Amino acid sequence: MNKSSDNLNEKEIDDLKYFAQILGNIKLDGNSSKSSQIYALLRQAIIWAKLQPGSPINEKALAKSLGVSRTPVREAIISLCNEDLIDIFPHSGIFVTNVSRGMFVEGAIIRKQLEIAGVRHAAQHATVTQIEDLYTLHYKAERLAKREAWNEYVAVDDALHHEISKISGFKKLWRMIREAKAHVDRLRHLAAPIPGHLGNVQEQHLKVIEAIELGDPDKAEAAMVAHLDYSHEMMKELIEEKFSTIDD
Repeated sequence: MNKSSDNLNEKEIDDLKYFAQILGNIKLDGNSSKSSQIYALLRQAIIWAKLQPGSPINEKALAKSLGVSRTPVREAIISLCNEDLIDIFPHSGIFVTNVSRGMFVEGAIIRKQLEIAGVRHAAQHATVTQIEDLYTLHYKAERLAKREAWNEYVAVDDALHHEISKISGFKKLWRMIREAKAHVDRLRHLAAPIPGHLGNVQEQHLKVIEAIELGDPDKAEAAMVAHLDYSHEMMKELIEEKFSTIDD
C-alpha cells in the first residue's frame, strides 16, 4: 500500500491512515480492472462493518492509499452508490449509507423469491457430484460454527447458497441475490451471532440439501422458505433490539 502523504492536507493524511487500518496491506493485481478490485474491497468492508454506517469516504485519500488515480476509485464508488451502499452528496461528501429498515425488508423479499426459483431448479437438475459439493460445504460450515469462526462461517454460508444458484443453471441468479441481500448481510455483521442461531441454520441447510438430493422441488422450496423466513425474522428482531434509531 502506498503510504505517501504528498499533496494531502492534515485531514486527508488522517483518512489515509484510516484506510490503511481498514483495508490492511492490500496490493491490487493485474488480473482484473482496478475499479472492480476497489469495488470488491470497499463492498466487503461495508458489508463486514469495517466501514460503519455513516462513515465518510475520502476519494483522494483512498486513491493514495491504494496507489491508484482517482478514476478507478470514483468508478467503484458509483457502482456501490447504485447498490445503495454509498451515498454521494454534492458539495458535502461521500458516505457509507445508514442501515435502513426499508432496504432490509425490500432486499429480504427480493432475495426470497430469487432463492425459491433457484432451489426449485437445483432440485430438478443437481448431479451426484454437485450434491456431494453441497454436503462438503455444509459440513465445513458445521466445523466453523463449532469454533465460532463467524466471518469464515458467513463466507461458507454464502458459498453454499452460491452453489445452489449455480446448480439451478441461471447464470445471473447469484449476482442478483448477492445484490438483493446486501443490507441483510450488513445487519448480520453489525449484530454479531446470536447464541444457538448457527445450529438452527445448519439444520435448515441440511433439510434444503436433502430435498435437492431427493429431486423434490416442492420440498426444496419449503425448506428454503423456512430457512429464509427464520433468518429474516431474527434480523427483524435485531433491528428492534439493537438498532432502535435505524433509518426507515
